[in-house]
Amino acid sequence: MASPKNATYSQLCKMHRDHTEVGDWCLMTDTDVVWISQQKIGEDRTQHIEIPRAVFNRLLVWYQHEVKR
Repeated sequence: MASPKNATYSQLCKMHRDHTEVGDWCLMTDTDVVWISQQKIGEDRTQHIEIPRAVFNRLLVWYQHEVKR
């Protein structure tokens, strides 16, 4: 499987936003990194991971393929 490239600054700027939140979870992105964190409002982070954007995109492709089966 070909590895999706990192986003360019221009591509990132076209996004409506660079993050989203679901409950205590937050997903943020930059041109080459994706962060997933768990943090309650007013408290310290309890979990955090940084994944290269290209790896994250490959994980998404795999997940979407599995869900469509």
